[in-house]
Amino acid sequence: MKSQLWRGGNSHAIAILRAASINQADPEASFRNQDIAVRSYARANDLRLPDESIARVIEPGLRFKGSQREYFIKLAVRKKIRHVIFEQRSRFERNLASDEWCSDLILANKIVLHFVKKKCVVYTDGECVVMEVAGSFELIKSFKGET
Repeated sequence: MKSQLWRGGNSHAIAILRAASINQADPEASFRNQDIAVRSYARANDLRLPDESIARVIEPGLRFKGSQREYFIKLAVRKKIRHVIFEQRSRFERNLASDEWCSDLILANKIVLHFVKKKCVVYTDGECVVMEVAGSFELIKSFKGET
């Protein structure tokens, strides 16, 4: 996936790896598999993903407000890290781009969301939030709030 539309700006990235709970069958194996996937994705897309930019969180996928994922996205914005990489799309991640707070960050071109497993990138084209999945595009939100 080498779209050029989301490539402007810096190539710094953060990856957020998630396990649903400590009681998951093997959270460490899940983290290892996700780590391999996000590193491979970052290399293939010329994104800079140093070891210290990979966060491991254990929390359910439903909640976002007050979550560790919210904290790491805010940290990425503060540190001007533009690319936020998730290995897969949980229920939270599926709705993240349409969340007002997050879509405003995307519209302001402060973050680009990457979902490795679904080959999906959510970014702004300067006028709206766009979801690109394996080369096809979908409008998520315009600057005027229209979808």
